[in-house]
Amino acid sequence: TIKAVGASDTLGTLIEGESLLNDGSAFVLWEAFFENVREPGSKSIGDIVVDIVRLSLGGVAMGVAFGLVAVLLLSLFYEFAEIEVSITVVVAFLGFWTAQAPSRLSGVICNVFSGLVISALGKPLVTPETRGPLKHFWEILAWIANTFVFFYAGVLIVAFAWTCGNAPLRSVDYAFILPWYLLLQILRTVLVFAIQPVFSSLITWRNAVVVSLSGLRGAVSLILALEVALAGIEPEIAAPVVVWTCIIVFMTLVINTLLIGPVI
Repeated sequence: TIKAVGASDTLGTLIEGESLLNDGSAFVLWEAFFENVREPGSKSIGDIVVDIVRLSLGGVAMGVAFGLVAVLLLSLFYEFAEIEVSITVVVAFLGFWTAQAPSRLSGVICNVFSGLVISALGKPLVTPETRGPLKHFWEILAWIANTFVFFYAGVLIVAFAWTCGNAPLRSVDYAFILPWYLLLQILRTVLVFAIQPVFSSLITWRNAVVVSLSGLRGAVSLILALEVALAGIEPEIAAPVVVWTCIIVFMTLVINTLLIGPVI
């Protein structure tokens, strides 16, 4: 984790929060554009813009609503440790499903903002003796989920990448990997340093470098690549996307992680 290499709590929280918003934004953009990739021309630019607004703002509104309901329930069941933990679990999973399935909003954005509301308003309403175990419970749950995603998605994607979906990659396809990786790092660094003066009280130049390097591609990237592999898209499109994603995930996890320690 980022704290394992010596990052402060503030920096760790900043990176984790930014990572959550990045994941939510990635899901929103992916959902808005993916249908048009499967069925070219099925959506106009206006339809895509409307989808992005609906998914993001609708997800924010539903997340705030679920967060406020959780805060209300926590206030009613103070000092009931099992119920307090259960409330956070139910709100997380029910909120994601409600936003993603029947409401056709962004479940990830919903979870991000319900979590922010609970963190801001609900923490004093959780019994002090429960806060530590609750934090550890969610850390273990996140570790299990990440392990499962990396293993399951990793096996399927590596199998797909090995065969390239029966559409062998050309040498030029592999030549794109390093430019894509460098472009991602450059774009992230430029954006981080562009906003650094605005948040200079929280983000020093050294922290900005760490935040730039902490854009590790992982579970979300693999899940979306897996969806591309299984969606029936033309192999000539799906194969490069899956292979590029796998290798760039590996590069960020190795190269970026090794660089963060010395900077901190």
